[in-house]
Amino acid sequence: MAAEYLCTNAEAEYMLRILGRARELAEEAGDRKRLAESYHWLGVAHYFVEFSAGSAVKAREESYREALDCHLKALDLREKLGDERGVSESLFQIGAVYERRQQADRALNCFSQAIRIADRAEYPDGKVEPVRHLAYHALMQGKLDEARPIRPAGAGAPGKIGIQAILAV
Repeated sequence: MAAEYLCTNAEAEYMLRILGRARELAEEAGDRKRLAESYHWLGVAHYFVEFSAGSAVKAREESYREALDCHLKALDLREKLGDERGVSESLFQIGAVYERRQQADRALNCFSQAIRIADRAEYPDGKVEPVRHLAYHALMQGKLDEARPIRPAGAGAPGKIGIQAILAV
């Protein structure tokens, strides 16, 4: 649903209502794993709503706060559940919110943590986006040696990521 919104920028309130209801149902059922997932997707949805807010700074800030709050709740639940993949994903999403809020140090810290946890969890796909974001920041600072191509280990891992992914765009 959040991905569809990203493509269409339509019916944000409907999307948020449906995802909010999913969160309520997970809470009522006492299903902490689904509750963490619902917070994750609510956070993603609020983050995407920011993209279509245009110049409405108040709406944008509210979306950022909602996204961050949801991702922090998902992170807390995922840590308690021992879901390292989920923790890695949450840290990346939190970093993405910080990045959009121009809090680069906090974002880079989250991206680095996401990579370490993805490594520990043997989850190579979980490193792709955080590495891409780290490489982008290094590239923007002129630190090409830090943005060098990285090849994650593991079966099914994507090809080179890092600066090559950025330059290919």
